[in-house]
Amino acid sequence: MTAYRGRCWIDPVSYQVVRLEDKAIDIPEDFPVTRSEGSTDYDLADIAGVKYWLPVRAEILMVEGGTKIHTRNVIEFKRYRKFEAEVKISTD
Repeated sequence: MTAYRGRCWIDPVSYQVVRLEDKAIDIPEDFPVTRSEGSTDYDLADIAGVKYWLPVRAEILMVEGGTKIHTRNVIEFKRYRKFEAEVKISTD
């Protein structure tokens, strides 16, 4: 286990989170990952005519120390939709 430190950006008008950043600190020396950090960006997304603050992009960076393998994972969130279902219970 390791601790994380980070930053948070807040929209001054809506007080909504617009960006989160995190970085692992004090990673144990015997742990294979020697660096880990990430960020998530949020923005207004329209779903069925209603605006919601949702993630739009995330990025994760990791370094495996012994092999010096660097990994970068970028996720883009697009085309949010509303899903609905109708249920009818019959006691026949």
